[in-house]
Amino acid sequence: MGPRIDNDQRRHAVCCELLAESVQHSGAVRLKVDGCSMLPAVWPGDLVTVERDNFSNIRPGQIVLHRKQQKLTIHRVTRVASDYLITRGDSLPCDDPPVQASEIVGRVVRVDRDGRIISFEQSFPQRISARLLQNSSVARRLTVALVRRLRRVLNAGNKITQWFKPFQLARRP
Repeated sequence: MGPRIDNDQRRHAVCCELLAESVQHSGAVRLKVDGCSMLPAVWPGDLVTVERDNFSNIRPGQIVLHRKQQKLTIHRVTRVASDYLITRGDSLPCDDPPVQASEIVGRVVRVDRDGRIISFEQSFPQRISARLLQNSSVARRLTVALVRRLRRVLNAGNKITQWFKPFQLARRP
């Protein structure tokens, strides 16, 4: 008897397959980012638009979605060879294993954050931030926690009051 695959793993595998097929047939798909390996360029909760693209058009510096072992990953291309890519998350210290051309789902062409279009090209401050985040898991966790709190506050009705509420002093009579 082989290893058992639970329903969550099976459902996840089917979702990955459906998404890859959707990109192949419709040409594009939008998805919500869940991880923090692409900080500071792409944040958890961002919506990314992925479009189908030929392997020969992919260049270093672009962000791609690839599928490996029933898992979807969005990482930046660091190197292109004739039949594979090397990718890495902006905040990760090591490159990923080689990604074959058949594993590429598409290229990220747009990032939406809180209703705004975000440039995912790395600016100088983002490159510095990425280096810090690559070398410190504590900095990565603190950054994600801070951003989540800021998003909750900014999405609340009374922005300023919500943020400073823990710091307000008692009023004098």
